[in-house]
Amino acid sequence: MKQVRFTKSQNECCGRILNEAAVTERLHCGMRSIHGTEEIPLYYLCGECYLRSVYSENLQAERV
Repeated sequence: MKQVRFTKSQNECCGRILNEAAVTERLHCGMRSIHGTEEIPLYYLCGECYLRSVYSENLQAERV
């Protein structure tokens, strides 16, 4: 499995499968994680979505 981060907001996720080698119970970007609580749920976040959430749109445009 690739490096995974967590986020509190599900709307910044792409839905990419994170553990491609798994036959069952595949995790995907935006799936609710067991690491959160009922009041504050956490969602899995892939590396690319994490970078998009950290860096602003302006910085991404300058980088390209």
